[in-house]
Amino acid sequence: DSLRRNNKLINSISPVWYELNPDGSLKTRYPAQRQDIINVAKESEIKLIPAIAMFDHELFTKVLQSQENLDRHVDSIVRTVIDNHYDGIDLDYESTKLSDKTKYFEMLQKLSSKLHESDKLLIVTVIAKWGDDIVYPSLKETRQVQDWNEISLYADQIRIMAYDYTFARSKFPGPIGPLNWIDEVLKYAVTKVNPEKLILGIHLYSYE
Repeated sequence: DSLRRNNKLINSISPVWYELNPDGSLKTRYPAQRQDIINVAKESEIKLIPAIAMFDHELFTKVLQSQENLDRHVDSIVRTVIDNHYDGIDLDYESTKLSDKTKYFEMLQKLSSKLHESDKLLIVTVIAKWGDDIVYPSLKETRQVQDWNEISLYADQIRIMAYDYTFARSKFPGPIGPLNWIDEVLKYAVTKVNPEKLILGIHLYSYE
């Protein structure tokens, strides 16, 4: 109902409908109202670009470090997008080992090429960065892997998660997305990526 009521304000949606299996295939997380969402998106000409969520670098390395699994992963994504008539896919991969960087970009290159052959979009969601020489407080290796300039060679859009500056398990309270910090993230982003490819993700939630 909310999607239908606000359809004039929305041009794309990315419901989290998939996760990874260790062999590179996709695990579905379909909600009960999935078909309703598909119908509203089609009626309203809203791009439907589901997200694949991944937060486990040990799982991801099993996919990347096996050529069979890597190729299966790429093929599974492409087949899922085409068979379901999606407009593309969003990779929300939030934990990657630095030792997997080369294979990560091999995956992006292959996936981008195959999706673009069918006029489908590749979206890559990235963790916020605001400099190259910063010692980040968390996800250090993932941030090193996520070279935004290189990602932009393959992705049609890069979505920056400019939130969780202070997160749920922090020892002290603080802002989730302070404006001065978001400004620094954006200033950094435009030095790496064509601004037309950038989407700023902001929080609409709070923590107790």
